[in-house]
Amino acid sequence: MAAETGVTGAGRWVKAAGGLTLCALSGLGAWAGSCAPSIPDGTTREVRLQWPNEVVRTTGHEVRRSGKWVKTGEFVFFDENGDETHRGSYTDGLEDGAWVERTEDGQTARGAYVAGRRDGQWKYYYPNGKLAEQGAYLAGARIGTWRQWSAAGEPRPDKVYDKPQGGAPSK
Repeated sequence: MAAETGVTGAGRWVKAAGGLTLCALSGLGAWAGSCAPSIPDGTTREVRLQWPNEVVRTTGHEVRRSGKWVKTGEFVFFDENGDETHRGSYTDGLEDGAWVERTEDGQTARGAYVAGRRDGQWKYYYPNGKLAEQGAYLAGARIGTWRQWSAAGEPRPDKVYDKPQGGAPSK
C-alpha cells in the first residue's frame, strides 16, 4: 500500500501501513525525521537566513550530496545590524580558499582555509586599518614567528609557536 501524505497547520503528515506520523519543519525550513521528502543529489538551493529582527544573517548556496545539504561556493555572514562579519567559499561543506573575517574585538582577518582549517599566511588588521599581526597557520594551528604591532603601528614583541598545536606561544 502506498503512503498518503498531506499538510496541516501543525506540519506535514504521512499515513502508511503503520499509522499516522506527524512531521514538523525544523528552524531552517527543512522537514525533520522520516517524513523528509526525497530530494535528488545534485539539487542546489539558495541559503538566506535572517536574524529575528529580519536583517539578513547568512547568504550562500547548498548542494544535495549523499542525502544531506552541503555548503558550496561563496557564503557571506552578517551580524544583527547587517554588517558583514565573514566572507569566503566552501568546498564539500568545508571552508576553502580566501576568507575575510571580522573578529569579536573588531579586527579584520585575511587568509585562506584548506579543507576547513586555516592554512598559510594570515594577517589581522585593527579597525583603523593598521596591521595588528601576521603569521602562518598549518592545518588550523599557528606555527612559526608571528609579528605584532600596536594600534599606532609600533612593533611589539614577536610570538613564536614551535609546534603547530594552536596552544600558547613558546616565547
